[in-house]
Amino acid sequence: MSAWETLLLALQIAASALFSFGGITVVLVQLEDTFVDRHALMSNDQFWQSYALSSVAPGPNGPIFMSFLGWEASGAILLGVCLVAWAVPTLTVMYALGRLGDYESRPEIGRLLAVLKAIAVGLLSAGIVSMVTAFDFEVRFVGVGQVVLAAAAAVVLWRKWLTPLPTLAVCMAIGAMLLR
Repeated sequence: MSAWETLLLALQIAASALFSFGGITVVLVQLEDTFVDRHALMSNDQFWQSYALSSVAPGPNGPIFMSFLGWEASGAILLGVCLVAWAVPTLTVMYALGRLGDYESRPEIGRLLAVLKAIAVGLLSAGIVSMVTAFDFEVRFVGVGQVVLAAAAAVVLWRKWLTPLPTLAVCMAIGAMLLR
C-alpha cells in the first residue's frame, strides 16, 4: 500500500469516526465500503469476522475493531494508522463537547445534540441493515424502506415523542418484522 493510499485510508477512517457518536455500528457501511470495496484490503467475510470479534471483546469496540481491521489488512503499521485515524477525531469531538459546558442553559447546543441523535439513529439503522444483509438474510425493504425508517426515527427524536433507546427498539422491531 503506497503512502498516498495509506493517507487516503486514514482520512476515510477519520471521516467515519466523526459520525460514530452512536457507536461503531452507525459507520459499518462506510467502513465496509472503505476496507472491502474501495481499497480491497480484505474480503467481506474478513470484515464481518473482525466486527464480530470486536463486538464480543470487552472494552470500547471502536478501537478494538480498528485494530482488527488494520492487522487483518496489512499488519502492525496499518493497525497503528487505523487507531490514530479513529482516535484523533473521536477524542477531539469529545473534548469539544466537554468544553461546551452546561448545554441545558444554552438551547442552541441542546438543538444541535438533538440533531446529532437523529443522525445517529439513521446511521445506526443503515448499519444494522448492512450487517443483516452481510449475513445472507433476505431483506424485503432496501433503499426506500431504509430512508423512510431513518426519517421516521429522526422525526420521533426531533419532536421528542420518544427517547433514543425506545426509538431504536421500535426501529429494530420493524426491521425484524421485515426480514424473511
